[in-house]
Amino acid sequence: MNRHHASQKSVAPRAIATQIAAISAVGLAIVIVSFAIGLSMLTVVGPVLVAAGLWLIVQGLKDRADHRAVARAIRLEQPRQGQWTAVSGKAVSLGRKPADPRDILAFRYQIFDVTRGKSKSGRTGSKSLVPRYDGYFLAPTGIKSRFGTVQLFGFPDLIHLDKKGLPNDVLVRSKEKAELKPEFLPGFAARMLVSTQIRDRFDAAIKYSNEESTSEGTSKFWQLRPDEEVCVFGVWKNRALFPSSNRPRGLPVYAGTAEEVHQRLKEDSSAFMIIGAFIILLVAAWALWTLI
Repeated sequence: MNRHHASQKSVAPRAIATQIAAISAVGLAIVIVSFAIGLSMLTVVGPVLVAAGLWLIVQGLKDRADHRAVARAIRLEQPRQGQWTAVSGKAVSLGRKPADPRDILAFRYQIFDVTRGKSKSGRTGSKSLVPRYDGYFLAPTGIKSRFGTVQLFGFPDLIHLDKKGLPNDVLVRSKEKAELKPEFLPGFAARMLVSTQIRDRFDAAIKYSNEESTSEGTSKFWQLRPDEEVCVFGVWKNRALFPSSNRPRGLPVYAGTAEEVHQRLKEDSSAFMIIGAFIILLVAAWALWTLI
């Protein structure tokens, strides 16, 4: 197995498990404290925990749908119109050359201002990230697969790929091209309006504030280059992949062959569903206890 894919396979499940464990630990702590101070918190805390459990189960179901789509790709089953489909192969440019001068087919970046709190003693406390820019770029791209070359008609969600350093020209691009987000529109809605569009090319950026940054900054940058081996998911229509209404970040993209992605998703979906169900059962037991 390629070393790059092997390291990603070992790191991604741990990162997911850490986040889920943190949510579960907080939920369990709330339940224990509630038992200690009285059960009146059930009406407030219960629905929040149930919502968190349902969210985890939904994520698990999405991963399971991805897992089954990859399994069909491995078996070389011909996709049906409107079916959630996985396409595995090498990324290729469908134009004469990628529109980005660095030979990149697609990239996605996030730029944050970093603010640090201070403790009573005056020492620097924990840091928080405040979004400054979100950027999207896609040249006409296809996946050279066992089904032929399949074109992408939606933005590829690249966050499952390895992060890279932010090129300086991308920062310049974001300052020149970014459009200010309307105040009434939440950040996640602004991002979803871009990433779920049905298009074969993107060059857009969102700016979250006109105020000058007075803090240090940090960034995240993902890219897709020609000939990279990836597995892309989307709704199959006329030998192309389109975004789905229940995938707000666009077309999910994973590095590696279909076989590698198949195993990785199997591990992830089980963890999401088991812990989500555990949280809901915990709330149900809590509610039952109040009736005894």
